[in-house]
Amino acid sequence: MLRAVSDALTGVEFAEVDLTRRPDLAAKHRILATPTTFVISPDGAVAARFGGVPRRMDIEAALASLRSPQEIR
Repeated sequence: MLRAVSDALTGVEFAEVDLTRRPDLAAKHRILATPTTFVISPDGAVAARFGGVPRRMDIEAALASLRSPQEIR
């Protein structure tokens, strides 16, 4: 579902990270359970965080909050 959402939107990228290979990221972002999903803004800030499997509508809403009015049209 996450890949489908990112594929449907210009400027949105999907990345999956195996935390067994990147424990530094798990520690940095205090990830204690998987899946954990982040929406990252263009400036690299965490705009939204979801523990467990996120709902599509919640991911889309988080992404929409980052888009400028010109991009939404």
